[in-house]
Amino acid sequence: MDIADKEVTFYEIDVTDAEAVDIIFRNYKIDGVIHFAGFKVVGESVEKPQDYYYNNLVSTFVLAKACLKYSVNRFVFSSLATVYGDNKVPFVESMNLWPTTNPYGETKAMSERTLTDIDFIQ
Repeated sequence: MDIADKEVTFYEIDVTDAEAVDIIFRNYKIDGVIHFAGFKVVGESVEKPQDYYYNNLVSTFVLAKACLKYSVNRFVFSSLATVYGDNKVPFVESMNLWPTTNPYGETKAMSERTLTDIDFIQ
């Protein structure tokens, strides 16, 4: 896989598996994390909210904890415009989060709050 003319190593793991994530962080110099590891279907999130809360929140917690443990301070989180409501575009991370209307949106808002609390989003 090529990104910006650099070879990128890809690991296909379950990022809710803290041990698997820790092995990668321990064995490689990680400069940053791009977190796209989330379930993302609104209707399915209403039918299976427990799956969405577990996968989307635990994956964020595991990655954030590994970043803190291994001093990785670059963290890109794939959020959702809905969490910013009717704010003016372009959205910025310092905007207030609005109420959500489904479990998927709520997991994104909760992840945003988590990352703010541990100082990844300022």
